[in-house]
Amino acid sequence: MIRELERVAVSLVGFLRNSPLFGIRSWKMSRFPAIRLKIGRELLPGLDVSGTGGSPGRTQRLEALPGNIAPFKDVMFLPPPLFDPPPRGVETFKSARIVGRNAIALTSSGKMIQEALFRTSGRNDLALSYLRLDEVSGLRKHHSATNNFLDGKVCLLTSFWDSFGHWIPEHLLKIKLLRDAGEDTSSIRFLIRDPVEEFKIFLLKAAGIEERQIIPWRGQLTSVEELIVPAYPQISEENLAWVSSLVPPPLRGFEKAGQSILYLSRQKQPYRRIINEDIVQEVLQAFGAVTLYPEDYPFEEQVAFVRSANLLFGPQGSAFTLQIFMQPGTLIEAFPRDRVHLFNRQVAGVMGHKHFPLMDSRGPQAKGFQDKTVMVDPTLLREVFSWTVSDF
Repeated sequence: MIRELERVAVSLVGFLRNSPLFGIRSWKMSRFPAIRLKIGRELLPGLDVSGTGGSPGRTQRLEALPGNIAPFKDVMFLPPPLFDPPPRGVETFKSARIVGRNAIALTSSGKMIQEALFRTSGRNDLALSYLRLDEVSGLRKHHSATNNFLDGKVCLLTSFWDSFGHWIPEHLLKIKLLRDAGEDTSSIRFLIRDPVEEFKIFLLKAAGIEERQIIPWRGQLTSVEELIVPAYPQISEENLAWVSSLVPPPLRGFEKAGQSILYLSRQKQPYRRIINEDIVQEVLQAFGAVTLYPEDYPFEEQVAFVRSANLLFGPQGSAFTLQIFMQPGTLIEAFPRDRVHLFNRQVAGVMGHKHFPLMDSRGPQAKGFQDKTVMVDPTLLREVFSWTVSDF
């Protein structure tokens, strides 16, 4: 079936790229892994998606299927991750081009700029597949000039991976790396996906970036006089300490005293909600945990909550990025059935936190299924809480 879909999709490309339908903005290229790259190559035969730069040997986010990790009573005890020294350096690309709401940067000759997207080529295919057909059409038709032009120095602070948990360690840190390399950041303008969320504005201002330097990015094909690309950020004690320093305590004179155990709930989110939360809440209440819906609070108040916390619990997600602002403590992270994503554990290792990953009690599930919920074993949760709370 997949092969047949692949054959049909690729055969339609020749028609689509010359058809009026090609400009329909709601269309996206196929998300089927088996045909994603073939369609991209067919639509853009001159685009080199292998990327410039990048360092395959550098530390990547860790990810594994639940079945590939041997749990002890469904709690994974893993050795701390190893980290390469954070790279330093900045490259400048003259007459670069940027396209797509999930921004992709290209050299003047059409080669993808690797470090503007990610440190390795592992994300290139997925990023290409999310270009809209009209964006791809723009790349094919305008190889030397576009209607949009930005003069001076510009730096991308956005990509397909732009959520709270990606933007802080992957994009905000570029400002520090630029300064480490001797760049004057006051002379650089920064492209940030529109609308620019409140937490980004807060942190950019705290980092000394003025409002006049922020350009909301809407995805239109744009030529840039000088695209400034720092080495892709990596987590390190020095880098995370810089992020934490942007929100120095005490904040606004208010404190969240006594709330030492926080449940970072995702019940208002579309993915990774705990489906047996009523039972889980009984365990949480027994240990005096406070339920926090991070999206209900301004960013600075979220930070105030975690500043006084000793333990964070919740389903895997971006809210665990708040651990950067937390005193050394404990994280208990519940994973869905289809993946175990260990980036939050990597951050915990740098920050000096203990990290306990909990497996979904229903067992692993292959990726691609629609069930994105999480089920937590309440007996195991109570046991892990007992271990960790005794250390307070």
